[in-house]
Amino acid sequence: MRSRRWPWVIALAALVAGGCYDPHVRARLACGDHGECPGDQRCVEGICGGDPSEPDSSIAILDANLVGPYDLTVHLLGPSVGLVRSTTAGIACGTDCSESYPRDTQVTLQVVLSNGSGLRFAGWRGDCSGIDVECVVTIDGVKDVSAEFAPITHNLVFVTRTPISTALGSAAQYDARCNAVASAAGLNSASGDGFTAWISDASSSALQRMNGTGARGFVRMDGLPFTASMNDLVVRNAIYNPVLYDEGGRSVGTSSGRLIATGTAEGGGPGSDCAGWTGGGNLTLGLSTGGPRLWTSSSAVQCAQMATAQIYCMQHTRNATLDLLPQAGPTTRAVFLSKARHSPGAGRDSVDAVCASEAPVGPTIFKALLPRGIMPASALLDASVTYTTMSGQLVGRGLELINAQQLHTGIWEHADGSFFDELPPAAPEVLTGGSSLTMSGASSCAELTQTSGDMRYGIAVDAWLWWNRLGVSTACSRPLLLYCVQQ
Repeated sequence: MRSRRWPWVIALAALVAGGCYDPHVRARLACGDHGECPGDQRCVEGICGGDPSEPDSSIAILDANLVGPYDLTVHLLGPSVGLVRSTTAGIACGTDCSESYPRDTQVTLQVVLSNGSGLRFAGWRGDCSGIDVECVVTIDGVKDVSAEFAPITHNLVFVTRTPISTALGSAAQYDARCNAVASAAGLNSASGDGFTAWISDASSSALQRMNGTGARGFVRMDGLPFTASMNDLVVRNAIYNPVLYDEGGRSVGTSSGRLIATGTAEGGGPGSDCAGWTGGGNLTLGLSTGGPRLWTSSSAVQCAQMATAQIYCMQHTRNATLDLLPQAGPTTRAVFLSKARHSPGAGRDSVDAVCASEAPVGPTIFKALLPRGIMPASALLDASVTYTTMSGQLVGRGLELINAQQLHTGIWEHADGSFFDELPPAAPEVLTGGSSLTMSGASSCAELTQTSGDMRYGIAVDAWLWWNRLGVSTACSRPLLLYCVQQ
């Protein structure tokens, strides 16, 4: 419920309306902790102002718009089953969507979803942004926030926010844990069994359990496509966007939140599973920022060193065609991963020839994203342009690529729309030639004309280490993949 304006503010408005303006009033500053005010001003209701000899006029023109309280109003967009509440008293929207708060109050808004409603949170608008179901609003003026809801038309895929024990005993126990997490977030079916864990053990692989559901069409928590089917995921390696988000819409794609327990190998079958999820042996890990293969099997660790870990949870209640919803427009350009590798020692022109030979037929020019002479790799990018994969998924704004930030999706799609699919020991390593895209000077390996020495590289199937594998170098004699960018 919207609170009333303070009575003294109403009285002041009446004084001002009656023409009782006092020219002695000079300031509208907040009083100090102990009522201190500058000069001859006095503290009235927490505000400094006026001539102390004329107390009535000292507050005559205090402006409530400068000192508060201020209204916070919430709007619900889309289907109206979702709710928004504040952790402090005031907002419970759909029924009570507006409240007044003192200046500098921090109000945490929370989205509330209901199991069985078939709704997901599509994001904040106005004075909140993003898809995290929690938003903190600082009350320093009138605030207006909208919460948008959308129907769940495809199967949601998320990473659990809270790490889970790696000794639950079986894959079935992880299914139960995924359903508990989804239910707590209000994302589950009414029966509470709409999710499967991407976890394998000796008797039950993640792929078998997901195939048994018949589910098709998988998206992240922000609604962007993940993969079309289990066949596309493990056979075609068709990952359009990495998982990245937990059940509450918070990004987990950071250096400390990328390792995901799967116990599942590249093909969806059993990997290392902590000795049957008892806490012994080794554990296969995937990466939340990972693309083909790396998302489920990037490394292994001793389970004694990893007592808890986050896991992937996949909804299995929808059979839907995947909507790629490509980015498009006059300021959009494409970038792809070459299938062929560069020829060590063949020179700079040879890498552009690889990109040209694989690029779509037409007048568009693609060049290898590499430094050349005194020109850094960043010179091949436009900071104001949006770069996408060949299927139209957002890779990043030009400035994000120039600064080698984590990509929205990795550059692991080829020019023909296929995805990196080489099995180990073939490596998804990409020639980059420098630790930074803005690095000037000659390319490594003497403008790619020699095979001695070392060169820098990135990892194509990791949206985080796509440009620079933490300063690691490899031999100039190794043929590597290339990023090809539209000019």
